[in-house]
Amino acid sequence: MQRYTDHELEALLNDTESDLAERKKSFKGDTPFDIYPVPSAKITDLSKTIFENEYLPSAFAADILEENNRSYEERLASCKMVVSPDDTTPTVLGLLSVALPAYAYFEFVLAGHADGGSKSSGRHNSGRP
Repeated sequence: MQRYTDHELEALLNDTESDLAERKKSFKGDTPFDIYPVPSAKITDLSKTIFENEYLPSAFAADILEENNRSYEERLASCKMVVSPDDTTPTVLGLLSVALPAYAYFEFVLAGHADGGSKSSGRHNSGRP
């Protein structure tokens, strides 16, 4: 076993802390996976009924919703369900939260898993029609 002097240990610790700080900086700018756009999806794939009648009332107080004069697209964007009011491409979050059926966009997650998927046939049993 190699023995280190106090000076060598301090240098190793400083290098390690420097590396960790650099890694943290590089990850700060990364976009969380749930707000990535899903290019194959359209705003019409999101359920306006679920968003307005279920999601919004559970996420915001009634008085806040009453005072809010934003358009449907602006509300979706502020909740990260679409990229922006001008680019209404749904995000992963939007599809998982208010799309019917969300599994249609994430079928690849189900394919090939032991719970009914088959890598050889490319088919899966998601239990959905």
